[in-house]
Formats: sequence, structure tokens, C-alpha cells
Amino acid sequence: MEAIINSHNITLTIDELTLRPMTDDDFDVLLKWNSDPDVLYFSEGDDIEKYSLEDVQGIYGYVSKMAFTFIIERHRSTYRRMLASKNEHRPCFRKISKQRP
Repeated sequence: MEAIINSHNITLTIDELTLRPMTDDDFDVLLKWNSDPDVLYFSEGDDIEKYSLEDVQGIYGYVSKMAFTFIIERHRSTYRRMLASKNEHRPCFRKISKQRP
């Protein structure tokens, strides 16, 4: 069976973040994101509440033929080790959440 997503071999890493090539194995997480009304509200507006698997495959399959597509992964343990190795105060992080109007 032919792959839906046109993958590539580019991987970018800096500190705790890795951008890796998107593949057909990512459709489970892509469907989850594209089925979340809050995510869709901020990415698509208030007129779409959910995409089907076929919609998601069509969207990312098309985009991957026109551009490189990536999945961003955060490696928290790497970041924590990096912070622990420095003699600095640990930065303060706060969660910023947007509320729907």
C-alpha cells in the first residue's frame, strides 16, 4: 500500500525539541488534534468541530506533497538534565491558556 504522507529524512533537534518527519504512523495523533473542538477553534475558526480520518489523511497527504511536514516532540527529561547541570535558578514556567470568546 502506498504511503499517504510523502515523508523525508530531515530531523532537526535543539535542546529538548525534535522536529521529525511526519509519517502515516502519526495519523492517530493527527486525528486526535483534528477532532478536538478547542484546537480546531483556534486553528480553523468556529465553523468546524471535527475532521474525519479521511479528511485528515487528505489534508496532510496534500500538504506533504507540497512541503516538508514535521511532528514536534519535546524531550522533558533531556531538558531537566540540562537545567540541573547549570548553576542557575530554574526558570519559572506558567501555563497560558486562551479562553474561547
